[in-house]
This record gives sequence, structure tokens and C-alpha cells, in this order.
Amino acid sequence: MMKGEESAAFLKDNEIEGHDNINSNSVSFDSYTAAATGNAQSAAQSQRQHSHHHHPHSSSHSRGHHRDCCDDDDGNNNVGLAAVAPPVPNPDDLDLFQAAQHGFTERVTQLLTSGQARALDLDAEGCTAMHWAAINNQVAVLNILLDSTDNSVIDVTGGALQSTPLHWAARAGQIHAATLLLSRGADPTRFDNQGYNSFHLAAHAGHVFMLLFLSSYSSSAYVSLVDAPDSMGRTALMWAAYQGNSLESIQLLIRLGASLDKVDSTGMTALHWATVSSHLTFAKILVDAGANPEIKDPQSKTAADWASERGFSVAYQEMIENSKRKPLNTPFSKVNISYFQIRRCFIDL
Repeated sequence: MMKGEESAAFLKDNEIEGHDNINSNSVSFDSYTAAATGNAQSAAQSQRQHSHHHHPHSSSHSRGHHRDCCDDDDGNNNVGLAAVAPPVPNPDDLDLFQAAQHGFTERVTQLLTSGQARALDLDAEGCTAMHWAAINNQVAVLNILLDSTDNSVIDVTGGALQSTPLHWAARAGQIHAATLLLSRGADPTRFDNQGYNSFHLAAHAGHVFMLLFLSSYSSSAYVSLVDAPDSMGRTALMWAAYQGNSLESIQLLIRLGASLDKVDSTGMTALHWATVSSHLTFAKILVDAGANPEIKDPQSKTAADWASERGFSVAYQEMIENSKRKPLNTPFSKVNISYFQIRRCFIDL
């Protein structure tokens, strides 16, 4: 559904009749995963495969880390087994990008002051050291890099997605890096070349604290982020409903006053997407909050029709019959909002 090739990773059906997969232009979110600490060759390969989240970890992990650190070669979790500590890399052997990933501040400073590297140099994937520092939550390194230039470059773009360091931090849930970047002028409303801003990326990944932080940074950020559409007209609430990876995130977005019945460019609501992806619990949260279950998409299908197609019509109807159907009142005004007001709202969830 979003423009481009289909992804079978999120729906058992490769195509919803009349609707492409919501993630089908996803060189996208999974492309925010090739950025974990490690070798550049793996990152390049991961980006070519449209993959890209981040995992700040040991030097033995590649940027393209896709499974739990304690998984063996068969994907089994062996937490109880004795782990061999990976070797610590020699900082003197690292380039600026590797040093930024690992947080080696002295090496970063040495490379910058000697003129061997500059903060805006690009690696083989077209990314800066600021991107790698942000996604690895290396706040001290970010400070050094920014101090060596000026804050006008805070939203430098890089990689196949032309993302900013804040995009990388948001997708990875790196609150400290995001805090620094925002404090130095990063724009949370800026879109990457697929039309996603930092709020969309945090919602897709289910990072509730990142959503809370981004929405509470300023009143203007709150107003412009909560219902901001991506390139296909989809809001963070729609992504949270579709992904189904964080109950707290969809509850928070509702509390923040997200529009429950807003439709995307294909005529689908958040409730449609929760049902299409078989996330009944998320559908119930939306209906309980006041979402209209009678809205039809361009194929004249309600969420109930999609539930029937997905094979859980009885459960859906029981959910509707037992629903509270009491719209939540937005607990605060969209004007003069403060961080503490939103934090209070989150605590109440």
C-alpha cells in the first residue's frame, strides 16, 4: 500500500484486495535497522536490502543486527549460556564513523582536530558520523561533532532515505540522543524522502517514551506531530494500530488527542488498519475510545467486514457488543501544553 513494492512481512496475504500492503514502500522503516555497531560492509548490504534499525552494542555486532544478542545460529535464545566478551576495538584503528558508533570521544576529537576528518564527511552509504552517533545514543560524540561545525547542520540528511540524525535516534528509541539534537535545533516535523517524520518512525517502532518526548518538546511540536500525515496520509495512530507492537503507544496517542476517524489516502481509518492486521486488542482500544466502527473504506467495507475476511468475525462482534464506546476526553489543551502535563497524562495510562 504505500507506493512501491509489496512486503509480505506484515500481512499473510501479499495483497489486500483493492489495497496494497501498508508497508509496501518500505525501503522504509526496516531500513532504519542497518545501523548497529559494527562493520560498514554489513551496513551497506543491509541498506541495499532495505533494512535499517539500530542496536547499540558490542563491536562484534554488525550494523545489520536483526536478532536478539543472545540468540544462537538457529535463533534460539541462550541467555543461560556463558557469553564470550567480544574484543574491544583499538580506537586508533577506527575511522570517524566507527569511533562515533563506539563513543570513542578522544579518537573523534583527534580525527577532527588533526584535519583527518570533518563532521560532515560521508561514509560509503552517504551517512555522517552524526547519524551513527545518534543511533548509538553517543551523546558526548554528538556534542563534539556539533561543536566542530555549527547547529545549522543539525538536520543533515544521509543514506538512501535521506534521513536526519533525529530520524535515526527516533526510530531506535534513543531518548538521550534525541534530547540533545532537539535542544540544538533539530526539527521533529521534518520528513525523510518517504514522507515519514520522527513521530511516524517512533510510532512504527512502538517507542512510547519517544512519542511522549517528541510530543512534549514544545506546544508547536505537539500540534504539528500528533495528527501529522505521512506521504500516504497515515498518522502515527494508524501506524500504531497496524503494527500492533505497543499497547502503551496507541493509548498515549489517543490521550494526546489523535483523530480516531481520520482516513488516509486510501480511505482507511486506524480501526480499519487494526482489523486488517488482526490486532483485535488494538481495535477494541480504538472503539472504546470512540472510533466509529461504521466507517466504510472505498470498497464499502467496514472494520467488521475486514474482520470477517480475516477470520475473526465472531470475536470482533463480541468486542463491539461489549465495548464501552465512551470517547475519551483529551486531558489537556493543544495550546500552551507543557512537558509535565503530558507526562501526567502518560502516568495515568
